[in-house]
Amino acid sequence: MLLIDGKELIREDNLDIDSRFAGATLNRLLDLSNGQPTTKAITTFMKPRWVHARTLCIARKHDRGQGLTSCAISIILKSAVFELESKIYIPPPALQKYVLNLSTVNVVLPVGVKDAVTPYPPTPFQSLIFYCNNPISMGRIGNGRFDKQPLTVLVGPQCSRVNVKVHHQLRAIRVDFLPGGMFHLLGIPMHELFDQGIDALDLFGAEMKDINDQLQECSDLEVGKNIVEKFLLGRVTSPREILPFDSAMRVLLNSNGTMAVEETAALSCLSLKQFERKCKERLGMNPKMYARILKFSKAYRLHEASPHLSWINIAYEAGYYDQMHMIRDFKVFAGVNPSVIEQQLLSTPLRMQRDLRF
Repeated sequence: MLLIDGKELIREDNLDIDSRFAGATLNRLLDLSNGQPTTKAITTFMKPRWVHARTLCIARKHDRGQGLTSCAISIILKSAVFELESKIYIPPPALQKYVLNLSTVNVVLPVGVKDAVTPYPPTPFQSLIFYCNNPISMGRIGNGRFDKQPLTVLVGPQCSRVNVKVHHQLRAIRVDFLPGGMFHLLGIPMHELFDQGIDALDLFGAEMKDINDQLQECSDLEVGKNIVEKFLLGRVTSPREILPFDSAMRVLLNSNGTMAVEETAALSCLSLKQFERKCKERLGMNPKMYARILKFSKAYRLHEASPHLSWINIAYEAGYYDQMHMIRDFKVFAGVNPSVIEQQLLSTPLRMQRDLRF
């Protein structure tokens, strides 16, 4: 809770402020101003963050030379607030052999902010993403061009970072598959989708167009999630037997990539070469690369969720041998070292992987 002039100004549980204005960060604002926030204190506090230009204008408008009143501070802070609601659902029993989880996300940028860009490094998931309003735009690192995405995107195995641009509001439903789940449910060898996404309309035709039309008219994301579940259940033609390979990959997933490839192959009851061929077909990459992405993804998600953690602590929590091994993976998968990605995240309100669950 932040108190100014003895009044409750803002409560942490009333706002979802991804740049951490709530709690300790708001106390930092007071520390900068000896308990009486001024325009200078506000802009110093905001300066490294994505809102500093707008905030400076608003602060100057409300500063009458005698500090900022509680009302003015409230207006300024709320100008930086955006809405982010993410819900994760357990799939129905018939899908649990294929799908890890379904999730819905609703992001609304602050009034006057047309779009926001955030890094999106690779995750271990193959996914099916349905956009219920304005799809995102996507650009590759080092390329200033952003391409608008289709209404439904089939995302294959990824090893390269992209940058995601959200336009005012994002309403989406996401299906994250278990390792090998997309291969089994859709019958597509994953190496054919390596490091790319395709328009699901090209694969499913009229059936997907009908689903897209329903989702565009859907105001309740949970209802939309049910529509997506019905579509997926229609793809389950017969019960699937769980093979040792599937169980072994689930163990690797739960270990966040720290289990040795040889041990995973042994659990799958396959020789190392057979195991590598199976991974190529069902994951789209060799098992060592997949394990590296698992470990990297945990480190990246830890930073998004807990930016106060040091990189040394993150390397330890993610299972890296040392910080240098983590830095190497960040350069490969995020395109930059950890300190650079940290600065890039400070310039955006979005944390797109913070709520991903394995």
